[in-house]
Amino acid sequence: MITLVPALGGLYTAIMEREQDEPVDWQRTWRGFKRFWAITLYWGAIVSLGFVALGVSLWFFQGMDGTLAVIATMLTIVAIIVWTAINQFSLPLLLLQEQRSVMLAIRNGYVICLRQPLTALKVTVTNLLITAVSILLPPLWIFISVALIAQNQTHAMRAAVKEIRRKDAARDAIKAHRESREQVAGKDRQE
Repeated sequence: MITLVPALGGLYTAIMEREQDEPVDWQRTWRGFKRFWAITLYWGAIVSLGFVALGVSLWFFQGMDGTLAVIATMLTIVAIIVWTAINQFSLPLLLLQEQRSVMLAIRNGYVICLRQPLTALKVTVTNLLITAVSILLPPLWIFISVALIAQNQTHAMRAAVKEIRRKDAARDAIKAHRESREQVAGKDRQE
């Protein structure tokens, strides 16, 4: 169990290198495992802590009666869904960052979910379907499912980041153009 999260780090590394058209073999996965084992364990601890806190919250509120308890339970369920959606992107984001920061990767996963909610929903639903099929056919977990889920998350994360950067570049260009026009207009008024 302790090596599960670093193994995921190795798997995501291999998938990201494959998406960059680099040849991938088990040695690349092993190098990713060795390179990122500490940061992926830290990421796993933070994400697990979040799920434990939300699970305890859900357990606590389900034991209560009243309207506020129902509202708190529903809000906790929504928080669990959002936390899950955020963290399906945070590990590949963490491995792509130049400065490896777990909290920054989680924040960036939140940004993807906020700015690309349909992408986050599609990835979450697809991964849930893969998980459901894999539960019915357990050998799939060993050979296909984990890698397919990792591939799905990595591909969606890269596409979302690319789209967000494209939109931001267009917005920044418009903003810079407006500012330069305002400066020219300001100089004309001064003269």
